[in-house]
Amino acid sequence: MPVTGFMEEYRSLVEEVVVDAIDHRELWIDDARHDNSGWKLTVNKRNMQVFRKKTQSVPHDATSSSLFTFLTVGYLSTTIEDLHTSLYAATSKDDQILHSLLLDKEFLTSQVLAVLDDIALPSLDPDLPDFLGIKYIKLRMPGSRLGVNPRESVYVEYLTLREDNILVKVVHSIDNFLPPHTDGGVIHRATLRDVWLFVPAPNGKIQVVARTFHDMKGSAPKYFSDQSALSFWRVYDKLTSMSYVRRLLAMPHGALRGSLSSLTQSQPITRGSIRRAVSQTRTHCQCCKRKFTLFHSKRFMCTHCSAVVCSNCHVPINYSVQKSVHPIPHDKVHVAAMESHKDLVCLVCIHRSKETFQDFDRVEAPKDGEDIWEAALQSKLPHTTTHAAYKPRASELELRLSKEDQPPVEPFTPHHQSTGRPSDDPNVFDEMRKSIAIQESILSAMRASWHGTTEQEMYVQKQSSKYKSRASEYTFERDSDRFEEIE
Repeated sequence: MPVTGFMEEYRSLVEEVVVDAIDHRELWIDDARHDNSGWKLTVNKRNMQVFRKKTQSVPHDATSSSLFTFLTVGYLSTTIEDLHTSLYAATSKDDQILHSLLLDKEFLTSQVLAVLDDIALPSLDPDLPDFLGIKYIKLRMPGSRLGVNPRESVYVEYLTLREDNILVKVVHSIDNFLPPHTDGGVIHRATLRDVWLFVPAPNGKIQVVARTFHDMKGSAPKYFSDQSALSFWRVYDKLTSMSYVRRLLAMPHGALRGSLSSLTQSQPITRGSIRRAVSQTRTHCQCCKRKFTLFHSKRFMCTHCSAVVCSNCHVPINYSVQKSVHPIPHDKVHVAAMESHKDLVCLVCIHRSKETFQDFDRVEAPKDGEDIWEAALQSKLPHTTTHAAYKPRASELELRLSKEDQPPVEPFTPHHQSTGRPSDDPNVFDEMRKSIAIQESILSAMRASWHGTTEQEMYVQKQSSKYKSRASEYTFERDSDRFEEIE
């Protein structure tokens, strides 16, 4: 796409936003935590705080002076590489998958209108490329059931890696690239001003500082703008696992299929063959070895490795992509038809995706009758050692019904009685003590049902009534370890 003067202005604009955010990051945090600064704490969770402040300098296209600017400060247990994998979307399909996973039901459609990497600065890390482009998004508002119309936005997105391994994402709405659409009902053009910073912290986590301003336009209450799914604090928890899901969806479907079933091998590997027939001959889950019974008979087949697993050993992944395989014209992006998909991924594939993408490609599918945890262990994946070493213990009934030769039964003779077999095993006394403790707890519960309380509870109540904690001690116990600070 030819570079115009407007595009050069876009690049200069986002570059200034990145530099300003990095230089004033600590000043933003100190100002938000100051009592007389005008910021108000609205969300206070473990490792996350959200402040809001009424916008002083309202953009020229804003419709209300009472809109809020939000500042999110917190920590994520992830890495810069995983965050880059989660947020990097250079194609329309990747962008649709990303937003459908983050925004869930509020996502309608999105497109990458132009890629401006030619005028962007080179990335500091070749493995983590920068992205500069123009995107379009259309989303459903929280009050859609009350008649609130959808909102759309055309914006410049800039994802870059800076010095000190700081990852920055900038979203800035523009109005002079794509004119508003006149068909398709009343759709208001929203204004987005977002900047996300991910900074490695000394505690081993990633410090997050996100400053966002959203004006959804129209006559909808500003509450819907604040509660929009685009708000960073609503997608905060999804970023830690987004990289694993993105790696799984980037794999070609059926790439890890082995010889688990001749039926699955006979069918073509296409997106339409995701929901293929599940083998009903499998009697145990290939992940947890749990036996399929009358009350636990539902089987699921992994989309990637064709393993038959139970309901506890798979994770459904719901996302949406456009139906058309051809690029959508710019004047039709707002009415692009979307198609929903649901992938079923077993826990083994999820653990494999935690490795690098190249290691995930080299993992071979398990063979017929082979434990998939052992197959992952043979592939030298360190995270599966604990699972592979675990073997479910066969019950006494299964041992009796098995066709293997059982050891001969030794009669209990007076010689065994004189030698005292229980004394040879000191664990027998531990089992006896546990049995006595269980019986005492049962008797205590029975007394409680008769008299309303137990002797232990009466003793605890008497002791606790003597020592009453002061208000300051209670406040410290409640608020300590609420938020981790950086020294």
